[in-house]
Amino acid sequence: MIEIVEVSPGNELPVAKRLQALIEAAWPDVASSNDDRVTILVGVRGFREIDLLVFVELARPRVLPAVRRRDGSTAPVSDVAAAVLVVEVKQLDGSRFTVQGPQIFANYGGSKGGRSVNAQIDDCVIALRDYKRRYGISDFFVHGIGWLTAVAPELLAGVSPWIVGADAGWIAMLDAAAQRSPALYGAKAPDVVRALATIRETLVLKRVLTPRDRKRTNALCHDVIASEFVESLARLAGNKQIRLTGRGGSGKTTTLALLAKRLASIEGERVLIVTYHKTLRGDIAHLIETLLDVPGVAARIRVETALTFFTDVLVALDAAPKKVAGRIDFTAVDAALAVTAVRVAKDPELVLLLKETEPRRFAYDYVFIDEAQDWSDAERDLIRAMYGSENLVLADGLEQLVRRQTPCDWNTGIAKPARHTQHLGRSLRMTSNLAAFANAFASVVGLRDWVIHPVEELPGGRIVIVVGNDVANVPFFAAVRRLLAAGGASALDALVCVPPAMVRDAPGGGRESTCGAALRAAGAPVWDASDERVRDEAPTDAHAWRVVQYDSCRGLEGWIAIAFGLDQLFGNKLKYPNLAPGDLDTAENVARRWLMTALTRAVHTLVITVADPQSPLVDMLRAAAATMPPDVVEWTTAAESPDLLLQTVRAAN
Repeated sequence: MIEIVEVSPGNELPVAKRLQALIEAAWPDVASSNDDRVTILVGVRGFREIDLLVFVELARPRVLPAVRRRDGSTAPVSDVAAAVLVVEVKQLDGSRFTVQGPQIFANYGGSKGGRSVNAQIDDCVIALRDYKRRYGISDFFVHGIGWLTAVAPELLAGVSPWIVGADAGWIAMLDAAAQRSPALYGAKAPDVVRALATIRETLVLKRVLTPRDRKRTNALCHDVIASEFVESLARLAGNKQIRLTGRGGSGKTTTLALLAKRLASIEGERVLIVTYHKTLRGDIAHLIETLLDVPGVAARIRVETALTFFTDVLVALDAAPKKVAGRIDFTAVDAALAVTAVRVAKDPELVLLLKETEPRRFAYDYVFIDEAQDWSDAERDLIRAMYGSENLVLADGLEQLVRRQTPCDWNTGIAKPARHTQHLGRSLRMTSNLAAFANAFASVVGLRDWVIHPVEELPGGRIVIVVGNDVANVPFFAAVRRLLAAGGASALDALVCVPPAMVRDAPGGGRESTCGAALRAAGAPVWDASDERVRDEAPTDAHAWRVVQYDSCRGLEGWIAIAFGLDQLFGNKLKYPNLAPGDLDTAENVARRWLMTALTRAVHTLVITVADPQSPLVDMLRAAAATMPPDVVEWTTAAESPDLLLQTVRAAN
């Protein structure tokens, strides 16, 4: 069997089909075999973007006949039974490359790019090796090759032999890989076979759709009001800069997703959605996937982190800051972006070349920006220079600030007729009781302008406040699981937020939350984004608990949201408000806004825990609760909280 699996959409799919044909030509019987398996993964991403990843798993070794190499020598006859090949694909013709010794560079704007094809291959190989080590997968050698699909072999004389051109067949590609390491011809040990299967299946897995996901998707797709609103925005896109403003839970990100689907499916446009943190990137990508019911749309929408996108731009234009200890100096990135923005504005041809040479990374008709209020001025100026303000759609979370405390001004330099601002004032996430409690709390803490309007069609909702430490235990989560089930939801539909005090070094490396460790010890699956390495990959188990630190919770939601140690978050933000010189703000305001972000994550039930009964936060919560109808806000202790939650389950049933 020879199969192609499109992990992420991209323009490498035709190349994958070309590779499939080359493999079938070399091994005609493998295509119809039930015992042999060759899998070509297209667009593997997260830990690093890999164009093609090929898994070879053969029942018996296949003889590789001798082939003539570029240097005039002849490869020895050998055989192969199992292999993993990372394939870096370049679809430019020979005029778009520069050769320097064994290195070959793609050209941008008349000069060579900042990273050679050779170095890009190494990056992908190292990333895949790190990935398998992280999951404890048995070790095996990862081969990397470059495939320049439109380059004649004459241009590659003297270039590293594991970079092949347009004339290469499958056997020549395997020989190119083997010239880097003869491990390709090693024995197919049982542990290697298991490792290949494990890593292949892990990479192919998609985040599951829970019943709550399906209900939400149906509501989105059949909401006539939303459809009319999206249609009105689609008519403006390409003519004006669109800016959607609103508080947490007002539907900004959902609107971006629906508009992206509309432009990609009806107009056939390519849309890039950019966000800041990795956890939200995965959540937006998941939302997009649940909405895409039109064939071919997925290939036209891409979700990326801002850091990855801008790093790609700087590297491609040979403008990246110098490396420190082998890594890009991210403290110097903003200055590099500012210089590059001026350079691109003066020479628009640079952007055209980027789009032509790297279409999957740069060729977009529209760019949608989530959490636009947090962008730096340099990032704003560069994205405008690359795509034009009229092709930008912004989701502005107003006071939801993380990276800066003065919101980015997206109106500067844009004439009023050339921009459209739409305020989203309704709560499309929270039930009416939760929205009313958020408004009451904002008033208590002095955020007078913070208002979100409850939606009558979303009645109900409940707030449980637990005072006392040691809440994050197995009986508590068992009660939450039963409450989720009563609402037709699964553990994956919950969102567990933790402060830094609940995160520690994990025994096996990386980081973990204390509640995630307790759940895992009890046999429950956990997707713990306290570990930075986990954030690149979406959860794939409907029964997994999602755990995030507060700094990564913005934009996320849960049918039940659990805000552990909310007083610890408050104290942490008071102590470290991230105020820059010249910011006209106070640590108190920063901390209060962060509380509002935490309090607007829940759809139906919000559980707040306060570790210190003497915390001033307790008084704030009591003052807000006093304005609510009876039984909407319930107070309990750590020991009694499971019983209180189970009472709700019995009432729901």
